[in-house]
Amino acid sequence: MTTTDMTQNSEFVTSLYASYSRRLGAAFLDCLILLIPACIMGSVIPVIGGIVAYFLYAPFLESSVLRATIGKKLMGIQVNAVDGGRISFRSAMIRALMKLISSALFFVPHLLALFTEKRQALHDLVAETVVVYGRVEMPVVDAWMDTMREVFRSEKLNPTKGHKLSDLERLQSLYERGALSKEEFEEEKKKVLGRV
Repeated sequence: MTTTDMTQNSEFVTSLYASYSRRLGAAFLDCLILLIPACIMGSVIPVIGGIVAYFLYAPFLESSVLRATIGKKLMGIQVNAVDGGRISFRSAMIRALMKLISSALFFVPHLLALFTEKRQALHDLVAETVVVYGRVEMPVVDAWMDTMREVFRSEKLNPTKGHKLSDLERLQSLYERGALSKEEFEEEKKKVLGRV
């Protein structure tokens, strides 16, 4: 590989990572979107209601098949694991918690995205995530509900947990809508079929 090829390849890889301005725009949109739910939750649960609303929003959507909050989806960016896959709910929670900590530090840790190779802020580095250009076309409510079911799935909450057929049908539907790649579909299918 020549030096020119390496430079072009490096520019291509860098262009996959979302720009800081695009991320800032998404954060602004998410703040506007969360304003009303945070106020409502704040009146129901004083002091921490807004934080609860945030944790019901960002982690559930970023770990969904959308891989993005509504603001990120509108800006055409999404959150991926460093290896390119969908992030786990645990990673999304860590990411959300670190964003709150960064906010308490006057957003200074967010500026790391301007200087890191993969444009990662502190919350991305800790959660092992990257923000890239991309969009999955799926209704936000469907993605959010699917993630809620995945996270809160238990024998008591979901008596159909053992019903492999319904899980396979749901996966097939997601795959046909383009919400899952072929690799993700096959991986999830193996998990369902391997379930005891």
